Amino acid sequence: MRTALLLAPLIAAACRAPSTGSVAHPVPEAVSAAISAHPGGEVYVAYRDLGTRASWDVGGDVLVHAASTMKVPVMVALHRRAYLGELDLDMPVLVRNEFRSIVDGSPYSLDVADDSDAELYEHVGEEMPASELSRRMIVRSSNLATNLL
Repeated sequence: MRTALLLAPLIAAACRAPSTGSVAHPVPEAVSAAISAHPGGEVYVAYRDLGTRASWDVGGDVLVHAASTMKVPVMVALHRRAYLGELDLDMPVLVRNEFRSIVDGSPYSLDVADDSDAELYEHVGEEMPASELSRRMIVRSSNLATNLL
């Protein structure tokens, strides 16, 4: 079984930790610990500190399909808007499977067979809190929840 690891919050937290030139940066150690705690998973990370230009990677030269990585910025944007008072995470969102392409406006829907959260499709036509959709987007890697948010 493949193990999925969401390291962005771990990396973000480690980046806030102070470090000095004489102390190793905490990010590689924190990521190594997280990887070790989940043997058998495939993990690829590329990191660069924009202030110091320090960088490191784990499998940084491996080409991978990065589709689900966009779910993290969606979650961050959602929670940022909630923090700013622009929306309430308890607000109901209608679960639907009809969308318009941002490229040409053509309609499309998602295939439940291509999603890791088949259960959400059973709720089409119902309302669900944005917070629950956010949780499903990250914990279950739900494509439908992502599109709804």
